[in-house]
Amino acid sequence: ETYSGLVDTLSEGVAILDEETRFLFMNAACGEIFGVEPDSLLGRTTQELVAPEARSQHAAQLQRRMQGERGAYEIEIIRADGERRWLAIRASPRLDSSGHFAGTVASFIDITEHRLALEAHKQSEARFRRLVEMLPQGLVTYQDGVIGYSNPAAAAITHTDPEHTAGRPILDFIHP
Repeated sequence: ETYSGLVDTLSEGVAILDEETRFLFMNAACGEIFGVEPDSLLGRTTQELVAPEARSQHAAQLQRRMQGERGAYEIEIIRADGERRWLAIRASPRLDSSGHFAGTVASFIDITEHRLALEAHKQSEARFRRLVEMLPQGLVTYQDGVIGYSNPAAAAITHTDPEHTAGRPILDFIHP
């Protein structure tokens, strides 16, 4: 009872699953993450909640638990309202009194916003790279006297291959 109350105060989802990934216990955050009342998950399998394209990954993770391995991974789920969300999961095998696999203990957090921010950053970086590569002016970045990047215009000016300038001292390209 006291542990259950403690687990219910966590913002991370916590669940105890049987050997077929049916929910035996879950905290309030688990329900919030999946968009349902926590008790409505009792008896349901995690496979029902995982996005179809992620089910083979989910099955592979279950096999790892059955072999006694702990794991940390990210997986996409589909909430009750149809919204897709990404979870970071940490899972450990749960063993019975004779040491046989009896299920999984898992904790998870919703990382959807983090993944969206990373994707937006990647797209922004790609747009910036395309802009820099299309500049008619030569552009070189360097730190501590070593070239990190040179765009195609800089390579044309110096008659070099941009692939071979990175990592070289900038002074190699400055007339004495």
